[in-house]
Amino acid sequence: MRNRTVIACGLLLAGGLMMAGPAVAADFLDSPKSDANIKPFVFPKSMKVIQSCTAAEFCLHHTPEVTRGQKAYADDLGLNPVGVNRVFADKAPVKRTLMKIDPARLAPLTLGDDLHRPVDRDMLLKLGERYDEDILLIYRAGFAWHPDNPKILLQGLLYLTKQKKVLALSDVSHGMEYGLPHPEETLGGIYFSLLEQMEDEARRILHAHKYEKRRSNY
Repeated sequence: MRNRTVIACGLLLAGGLMMAGPAVAADFLDSPKSDANIKPFVFPKSMKVIQSCTAAEFCLHHTPEVTRGQKAYADDLGLNPVGVNRVFADKAPVKRTLMKIDPARLAPLTLGDDLHRPVDRDMLLKLGERYDEDILLIYRAGFAWHPDNPKILLQGLLYLTKQKKVLALSDVSHGMEYGLPHPEETLGGIYFSLLEQMEDEARRILHAHKYEKRRSNY
């Protein structure tokens, strides 16, 4: 079973113990599940790419608390908070990956404002009202902490604004080792590789739902 204790980079910046606020609605990125009865769609479609919770924000909505153990894991991984924030907040690698999923079928494809709230159903409906694009790709970068298997984790989903439906994307991750330094350059390369994997996954999911006109045998 996949570890879902996700600590986003903003928590790493906090560098101390902080308690989460009141309980909030389920976050789709933490519990990926596609909606049923999604109608096939015809390309081209417009798309907007949105980052959930930037490095400059404290992402407390999807973790119960920051424990001493989790802070120790970050220290053991040799993670530099400033470098982590620079990597995850940088939009350049996003423009080279998620914004090039399928230029022939997804146009225009633009960046949206960063999102600092849980990605629940209400938030998706509000985003669908705010943006005119047919599809919203929402992604989040962070960490999955585990005593034996820490990971850099990238989560994402596709929201079909006209149908008001969610297409879940599989998480992509990269294991890390305790006791080894993880400089900014190394972290940046790993992050770019994860974005490439999510690009491939999003392309596959979208193509699987495109409308195919049936040919007559006569």
